[in-house]
Amino acid sequence: PNFINTIENRYLEYNRQVEKVIELEKDGKIFVIRPSRKINIKRVEKNVDILQEMYDLGKTDTVIRLEELKRYIDTK
Repeated sequence: PNFINTIENRYLEYNRQVEKVIELEKDGKIFVIRPSRKINIKRVEKNVDILQEMYDLGKTDTVIRLEELKRYIDTK
């Protein structure tokens, strides 16, 4: 019964976690790197090209924000 309840309400927990991340970021407690653009990707993606595109985007976004990340780390 707990498993079914968890599955049925997983979106609520996900939304709570997203709100928590937004709050912590706003308070300067965490540094978040999000994808700079939307990629249509499934939860369980098998297309290697899409996975590579997502990986490459993550690398590019990180490089772009690297100096900002260093400044954030230096203040902590």
